Amino acid sequence: VDLAERIKAERLTSGAANGDVSKSHPVAFWNFNFEDIDIRKLKATVMMPNKKMDAPSIVENHDGTVTVKYQPKVQGTHILEIKHDQSHVQGSPFTFHVDAVSDGYVSAFGSGLSYGIAGEPASFTVCAKEAGAGGLSVAIEGPAKAEIKCHDNKDGTCAVSWIPPAPGEYFVHIKFADKEIHNSPFSAKVAG
Repeated sequence: VDLAERIKAERLTSGAANGDVSKSHPVAFWNFNFEDIDIRKLKATVMMPNKKMDAPSIVENHDGTVTVKYQPKVQGTHILEIKHDQSHVQGSPFTFHVDAVSDGYVSAFGSGLSYGIAGEPASFTVCAKEAGAGGLSVAIEGPAKAEIKCHDNKDGTCAVSWIPPAPGEYFVHIKFADKEIHNSPFSAKVAG
């Protein structure tokens, strides 16, 4: 099951301006394609920054896909593991960050921000829900010029796919309203 390219997320960096994580938005991963597996053998766990484990819910969509939902309890970097019959699905574990943010916060997430394979598409999503007016720009610098494609999902997110032509370290720059977003530039290691 190739999940690395099929994962989408509603919001991976979420929270409230006052740092109250109890008011943060739930994290929702959807459209995991599991047509050829027994969904009853699917298990998801989240390791919180304090190393405690938590259990997200898995919802069958009755169309060959499932949605994994999680309500964050603490700020920081979380690790989501999705296993089928005790084995990680491709792309698992997934890392996401929960932060206390104000309205207008723009975030990015996805495997294409940290790694890729030369000649193959790497993808990530930029979430600019409630960010207000401002242009979004994506630039990638590295050992060779990468082809970049952006698709407006019409829900406040933008799906970005890029193809690194050669192995090496690439830097993914994401700007909103001419300012680098949090953690940009992202360092992506590309294998040959």
